[in-house]
Formats: sequence, structure tokens, C-alpha cells
Amino acid sequence: MYSGYSVMYASSDGKTKGEFTVGKGVVLIPYFPDMDFEEKGMKGDVVVAELPAGQYEINSWQVSSGHAIIRPVSPVQVRFTVEPGKKLYLGSFHFEQTRSMGFAVTGVKVGFADQESRDMNVVAKKYPNVASSPRGGTVPQRVAIDSLGGDGSTKISVPFILLTPAK
Repeated sequence: MYSGYSVMYASSDGKTKGEFTVGKGVVLIPYFPDMDFEEKGMKGDVVVAELPAGQYEINSWQVSSGHAIIRPVSPVQVRFTVEPGKKLYLGSFHFEQTRSMGFAVTGVKVGFADQESRDMNVVAKKYPNVASSPRGGTVPQRVAIDSLGGDGSTKISVPFILLTPAK
């Protein structure tokens, strides 16, 4: 895996912001981490995080791949509510590579879907205390979205290092 895949969120009051990330955007030595699942030509990790109770929104996504950064071209809006002491299954974000330049990902299509049975099986194995906690919260948009935020816009930064000759 040569890229970092992130989904950004913010609370409705703006006090809490963050991101859920899988992978690393810049690597010098290729690495191939163990993933939580691999099926039908796709693989991924299940992310478990603790957030304060409240209203939230997934408001963006990003792929970092070497010097290329890809972000959505259209607004992203997936609202959800976290209740105190309860777990919430938000959904599955699937990043499909559509373009590349060498090992760098330069184009993606991001989908959002309900893969709760698959993902909660992983949670039960990795985080049994989370799996057994009560369920709560809401995700009003439980319908699948094929292209969350459009195809994305790629920005490639080329670093220039200028050296003066040694005397």
C-alpha cells in the first residue's frame, strides 16, 4: 500500500474535527500491511474510533499518494449522530483507483455503502468489548452512494531542491 486514504469529519458545533485514515501517503520503502478483510478484488481495514456524543458530518475525503493529493470536486455530506456509551456503525467507504502514475494514485472514485455484517464480524474479533456494547446513534443516509464527492481533483506538488556547488 503506497497511499493514505482518509475520510474527514466535523461535529455540527465545529468543536471536534478529525479524520479516519488507513495507509500512509508517503513511503520510502514499500510495505504491505495485513488488512482486516479481502474479498471480491478489494481489501480494507475496519476503523474503530471514540467520539464525544453529538451530531457529526463526514465532510470530505482525501487520498495522499507520494506528491499527489486527491480531494472531492463536489460537496460531501454524510450526517450521523453519536449517543453516549453506544456504538454506531457508520458505513463502508470504498476507494477505487481510476488513474495512476507509476505507484502514485492520481484518480479515485469513492463509494459509501452498508457493509455492516462484514465489518462487525471484524470488530467482534479485534474489539470484543466494542462488539458487545449497546447500539445507538443514527446514520440517516444508509443508501449506497456510488460516487461520493465526484471523481476527485488531483494536485501534484513537485519538490525542487536547489543546491549550490561546493567550493
